[in-house]
Amino acid sequence: MSLIQLGKQSIVYGFGHFITRFINFLLLPLYTHRLAPEEYGVVSLIYAFIAFANILFTHGMDVAYMRFQGLEKTEENKKTIFSTSFIWLLMSTLLLGSLMYFVSQNLATLTVGIKYTKLIQLAIGILAFDTLIALPKVLLRLENKPYHFVFLELAHVIIVLGLNIWWIGIQQLSIDYIFISNLIASGLTFLLIVPKIIKTIEFRFNPEWWKGLFIFALPYIPSGLASILNELIDRYMINWLVDEKAVGLYSASYRLGIFMLIIVMAFKFAWQPYFLGQADKEDAPQLFARAGTYFLLVTSFLFLFLSFFIEYLVQIPVGSNSIINPVYWDSLSIVPIVLLAYIFLGVFLVQLPGIYIKKKNGWIPILNGIAALINIAANFILIPKYGYKSAAVATLLGYSVMVVLQYYVIKGFYPLTWERKRVLIITIISGILFLFWEITGENWVIGLSNIVLYPILLLIFNFFTENEKHYIRSKFKFKK
Repeated sequence: MSLIQLGKQSIVYGFGHFITRFINFLLLPLYTHRLAPEEYGVVSLIYAFIAFANILFTHGMDVAYMRFQGLEKTEENKKTIFSTSFIWLLMSTLLLGSLMYFVSQNLATLTVGIKYTKLIQLAIGILAFDTLIALPKVLLRLENKPYHFVFLELAHVIIVLGLNIWWIGIQQLSIDYIFISNLIASGLTFLLIVPKIIKTIEFRFNPEWWKGLFIFALPYIPSGLASILNELIDRYMINWLVDEKAVGLYSASYRLGIFMLIIVMAFKFAWQPYFLGQADKEDAPQLFARAGTYFLLVTSFLFLFLSFFIEYLVQIPVGSNSIINPVYWDSLSIVPIVLLAYIFLGVFLVQLPGIYIKKKNGWIPILNGIAALINIAANFILIPKYGYKSAAVATLLGYSVMVVLQYYVIKGFYPLTWERKRVLIITIISGILFLFWEITGENWVIGLSNIVLYPILLLIFNFFTENEKHYIRSKFKFKK
């Protein structure tokens, strides 16, 4: 797969991910207009629990499966790897799901309160189905079947959206039905992927393959937990240090970072199969660095656009209401910080190939763990002094330190030769345009002017290579 093919697959995944995330995003207006911030805070905490528990349910087997399957050349072994991985996940899901259901009251007490035990039980059901879907979805990515992958994602969110509109929007039922909707959607999506499972599985469990998979996967348990801590611990800390209302306000604005997350996740879906396929090439580090430059080019533009116009986007009228209930607008100032944090998360993905290829995945939990500790410490310091919005700064600090440390770690065994001059040009131009917009009163006219200036300044500072200029001209049929 070439860089152009990587770009095309990123577009397919990106478009599909955008559609699915956008459909999912439509729930935000519904929730902000139908739920009080306190209720939305509870919903956010339950979804945070699902994200944490999902790490235990999958325990890195999806990552291990991608690595072993992606580098395996023999078709017979590929089927054995899938069968062994899936059978193991099926057994572990039944065991862990049953155990969690048995102690669901205790889990509720620790997370959102014992009165929400039913929501925790529904969450366990969602987790079970989502875990069984994980490996087949990885297989689709490895087989370069983005359309099938996107179809499954779309089916899930459309079911969730439809049921939420009916139960929450029209019938105005309790928040229980948000999770009942999700459980039904996950169950039906699993049924849609069953034919693929049956076609691939051989009902053969190989202990030797399992041992290799499990050993590779093991570090991803602490790594995954630390990663989720970086992303979601702020919700619980806001709940502990402030209240559920603050969680709801913060979560609503944090979710507006979804537009950057879409790009990061689209890149991730195409990136992992790409770098595994390029691992044996002599110029792989240079290719990976070039991909990183393109990633920063796109995400920096999106960062500027969303930062400049998010205040106006949330005010777009839908019928007699704005997209987001004005009650939630107070926390919009965190959006640029969230966007920047997601860019750092994307850079972390760019720098992952060496860790995968050289089997140095033990570094991942260490890096994520350090970031999580910084995040937690910063939350304890910042929230009491500056309020719940400062939790976004804590997340940014955690991600940025993680990326810097990762750069120096991989330098020792798989140096990534970043295109420093071009990265610096992107950083300086983006920083100056953002600061100028901010010091001029965050005016939309300045924002629009800066968006137009972004590509012009890149040309003035000779960012693009001659080959890139030629490629752009050929695509847009510009004349010399």
